[in-house]
Amino acid sequence: MPLLSIVVVTLNASSALRLTGESICCQDFDNFECIFVDGKSIDDTVIKLKEISASLSQKGITAELISEKDNGIYDAMNKGINLTRGKWLYFLNAGDCLWNSNTLSRVCAVLKTTSSEIVYGDIGIASKDATRCVDVRKAEPLKNIKTRMPFCHQASFIRSDLLKAGGYNCNYRIAADYEFFLSVYLDSRSFEYLDFPIAIFDRTGLSSTSCVQLAHEFRAIQLDNKVSSSGDIRGRLCYWKLLLESYYQDWKHKIKQTAKQK
Repeated sequence: MPLLSIVVVTLNASSALRLTGESICCQDFDNFECIFVDGKSIDDTVIKLKEISASLSQKGITAELISEKDNGIYDAMNKGINLTRGKWLYFLNAGDCLWNSNTLSRVCAVLKTTSSEIVYGDIGIASKDATRCVDVRKAEPLKNIKTRMPFCHQASFIRSDLLKAGGYNCNYRIAADYEFFLSVYLDSRSFEYLDFPIAIFDRTGLSSTSCVQLAHEFRAIQLDNKVSSSGDIRGRLCYWKLLLESYYQDWKHKIKQTAKQK
């Protein structure tokens, strides 16, 4: 059984897969498998995924690909979870890439010995054209999870038995990862921080371009998990702050999209 299972979910992401695939294939660590879950893409995504799978197979790394309709990104991720055999799970979206060629060997040296159930690190932020890293975002103190995500999903590794116990809640379209991390935190599960970047995050993903919806889902998750209440002044202030920031980010995204169409 591999130590690590990497799950990559895609939908019409052909143009974004080159860097993602290269970052996986160039790793100096091979005790992992890769599960590709495609949502029945109509572009060349499946062709690209087959090419990446073939490159991994040449290195003796197991790669599995399914392409079928799904009910959103977390439904696809749950399908991937059910196909994995590794002791640890890691999710990398199309367009994201691992920090460098020894990222997995560096992280997995910790995974082999740690008693923690979730291991997380920092994240690099990609440039607008996704050709380079323009900033490194440090993980925030874990206690901040009651108001927002303190680390990036693509910078986290999860014990498979913990995630297979229930999977992601597909009632949340873009924040089910936050719901999972918050619920296990409240359940006193163990986290461990690694003080280095894990991946480079593509800012064109769903959670980065639907900021207002993300803010609404964060608030609903906090209320459902009772870390805040409708009458909680501090919680409401945090929510309104995040909502205003989200409206601004969505406005900037719409302006950029309009400029591209002209």
